[in-house]
Amino acid sequence: MDEICFDTLVVITPKDVTRLLKLYPRLVDCISYGRICFIGAKEVGDIVCNDENIGSRVSFVEENSLIPFSEVHECISKKMEGILAGRQLPRGVTGWYYQQFLKMQYAKDCKDEYYMVWDGDTIPCKKISMFQEESGKPYLDMKHEYHAEYFETLGKILPGFRKVIERSFISEHMLIKVEIMRSLIAEIENNSSIEGNTFWEKIINVIPAEKIQDSSFSEFETYGTYTAIRFQDVYKLREWHSFRQGGTFFDINTISERDFNWLSKDFDAISFEKGHTVREDNANLFDNPYYQEKLTPKQMLQAAQMEYKDGYKEVWADDKNIETANVSAGGFCEKDNEKSDAEKGNKTRQLLLGIRSMLDENGAFLDELPVSDIISCIYIELYGLRQLYGKCHFSELDDKLMRYSELLSASKDTGDLQQAAEIIDHLIDFQNSLPDAESAQTFIENANYNKALLLHREKKTVLVIGDSHVNFFSGNEELSFIPIGNDVNTCEQINGLPITVLHLGPSLAYNSNRYGTSTRFREKLDWLMEEFIQQGDRIICVLGEIDMRAHVLRQAEIQNKTYQEIVDKIADNYSVFLLWLKNLGYDVYCYGPIASQKDSAPNTPEHPRVGSERDRNRATEYFTERMVEFCQDNGIDFFSLFDEMITKDYETKEEFLSGDRFHLGQYAAKSLEQMLSQLGLI
Repeated sequence: MDEICFDTLVVITPKDVTRLLKLYPRLVDCISYGRICFIGAKEVGDIVCNDENIGSRVSFVEENSLIPFSEVHECISKKMEGILAGRQLPRGVTGWYYQQFLKMQYAKDCKDEYYMVWDGDTIPCKKISMFQEESGKPYLDMKHEYHAEYFETLGKILPGFRKVIERSFISEHMLIKVEIMRSLIAEIENNSSIEGNTFWEKIINVIPAEKIQDSSFSEFETYGTYTAIRFQDVYKLREWHSFRQGGTFFDINTISERDFNWLSKDFDAISFEKGHTVREDNANLFDNPYYQEKLTPKQMLQAAQMEYKDGYKEVWADDKNIETANVSAGGFCEKDNEKSDAEKGNKTRQLLLGIRSMLDENGAFLDELPVSDIISCIYIELYGLRQLYGKCHFSELDDKLMRYSELLSASKDTGDLQQAAEIIDHLIDFQNSLPDAESAQTFIENANYNKALLLHREKKTVLVIGDSHVNFFSGNEELSFIPIGNDVNTCEQINGLPITVLHLGPSLAYNSNRYGTSTRFREKLDWLMEEFIQQGDRIICVLGEIDMRAHVLRQAEIQNKTYQEIVDKIADNYSVFLLWLKNLGYDVYCYGPIASQKDSAPNTPEHPRVGSERDRNRATEYFTERMVEFCQDNGIDFFSLFDEMITKDYETKEEFLSGDRFHLGQYAAKSLEQMLSQLGLI
């Protein structure tokens, strides 16, 4: 398909183009269909066109020549004037929509059959091919992401249209067929039921004013869905893998050609998003040639996920949980990680014993011996346990494993069956010498417990106990639980607040007084009161969200009662628990449950829900009212973010939720700090 020629558009700001300029030679070298056309303010053109490394191979279009920024800004300002109440609309709000409109508008004057749009913070890891060799069809590349507002807007600008592909068209780039984009724009502009003349005016005008700041439109999802419905046979769908949070593992200024070559084994591109810097625990890790020789990027990421539970998550086609991948990036299910940690040693041992048996039964198997896979499997296990060793000891084990690798490869090359069998025996002994996964976990839990306890005693931290929603108090956007024993977890406190989080599992407010439940909430709490919590400690209790989401409306139907009657019983049980805790001498606070999960989010076995979003929020509101009344009568401080999180129509504002569309994200961090300050807790 070399005869096809088209431009690749990069819509970017002067600040970002300066930040990424040194990597752009890869952009022009790896995308060989035509020129790289930068679109932006005049300063962008001055920077790229005068750069000696790429200047002769790029072009530039001043953004206002396509669509004047001022017109889009004025349109959005008018749409939001009731909310702005005389204040100026931030340019960033307009900019998010404006850059998408520019990518669409380009089709109106484009002379080629295609053009490609490419995110300016994304760098190819290898040569990019955008056409299937066999059929010549262009590729539409897919990832795993979901944002309900995109499709709410789509259904309004194109009535009857909805999400039809399980995966997402948001993949940091898109090859656009000009006639299809023109057709899409024409259909939007022909929708006479929406105010405005241009496609972008109609898109803005169809979005509710209160959702403008919710990122309520995606040109990628809109074009991809439109194509899937109107032009089904034009494109070939393809799985695409980009290292979205690459900036937390690689430094823009030091990433090398060797790094890109290694990354290209599993990734098509890597992104360096604004604000991302290499985390201290990631330094000299992914860019270390020592590790790159032993593991592929995919293997490295999977090994890192055992330790960095809040790290970047990428889904491959062979992942078991691909269908339930979280909406932000996909990933490795925590439950599955726990299972693989516990079973890893047994699986590795079975693999080695199986290979040893095959060598005995059929010497010809030596020619097919997967040396790299064997060594990688053992190394991943060793790597996951590395925190148990000193640096020198780990290096010695690593060197020993590499010597076995060299000897096994030599045996395969020379056809020495006896030596190969002996090396496999040595590898079995090596694997057997590694700590048992269960024992290692116990050791790690003890270390985590001691660290958390010492911090609590020294800093006199506030304790936050309850279900998984305690994670929000730690400052982590994603769940980041660290085991400390007895199935209790804590979190690394990254927001600097004097808080210790204690996660006791998916516990119910209804069962807070009961022993013998499946989550063992009371048993775990008794253990904590004996081993961790001290007399007079300040305790924030976090329970109730699961009750409201999964049980209230179900029990109302089963028992033929109103939801208020069911909530009353839950509130009564929880009130007795709080009063019991207070009477033991603790300084008790009650944090109300957050607004319920959006109906547009997947309803999964891990986080089931019953009833509509609005009905669940009405139940939560009633529960909140009951708990406020009880707390006021009994000298317990109550606080909640629920009122901030819902609209007047009892819909949940999704901007408050984290990437899993279930837990509270750090969007509400400032509100939390204000509440804690008012309570005198910080």
